[in-house]
Amino acid sequence: MSLAEQRLADMFVALAGGASDDNSFDVPGTLAVLAERGPEVLGADAASVVLTPGKGDEAQVAGSSPEASLLEREALKWAEGPGHDCRRSGTRPVISRFGVAGVPTRWPSYTPRALKLGYTHVVAFSLAIETPRPADGAFILLSRSARAFTPETVALGRSVSDFAALLLRRAGEAERGRKLTAQLEHALTSRIGIEQAKGVVAAHTGLSVDASFERLRRYARSHQRPLNEVAREVVQGTADPEMLEPPHAREPSWAKPRVT
Repeated sequence: MSLAEQRLADMFVALAGGASDDNSFDVPGTLAVLAERGPEVLGADAASVVLTPGKGDEAQVAGSSPEASLLEREALKWAEGPGHDCRRSGTRPVISRFGVAGVPTRWPSYTPRALKLGYTHVVAFSLAIETPRPADGAFILLSRSARAFTPETVALGRSVSDFAALLLRRAGEAERGRKLTAQLEHALTSRIGIEQAKGVVAAHTGLSVDASFERLRRYARSHQRPLNEVAREVVQGTADPEMLEPPHAREPSWAKPRVT
């Protein structure tokens, strides 16, 4: 195995190693591996990764150098550049040469800044596999060489990007699965607590289980409180004493059935 092949293999191993013992995934660490190892493996002078998780969420940016990171953060503000175009299209790599004489620039803010930093060529890859959906992010390679990126480099860069995108997507799916599991567990715990509270109210008041549930619900609505909190207090013995009083002539207003 050549040195280049060994470096490529090491990069794939490092990308795949983002999962921790608790099955969570280190997304910032994965972006950092992609940005920091990309130039060496793919023959570039700098690299950056931009991940835009969703509406309202802050984009994540990683770069092989501070200047590469800053360039892509500014590109997000300008809403232009190879990464921006790549995220919008979500399909083919965006390949360009900066400062071609007589050719109007497609990125009026990005190109002058890239040229000032000494970059001559760029290629950006989508961090998404399914098309034509918008990409989740982009992997950008920058070069100061007079020569353009070779087709072999572009093909390899796309493979690396697809692999990283798959890992990031699986990380998102795992996170959504964990949130759903937590929500289901919370719902189940609340349901169990309410059932227990119904039994406590029924035992103290002589009401039926259904009538006990109505008493719990009316109290919660009247006091604008979550039903599961009221039920927990009943089970713990810290609820309003009137909750456990048997029915009598002067029931509190919240305990009386509504007349419709």
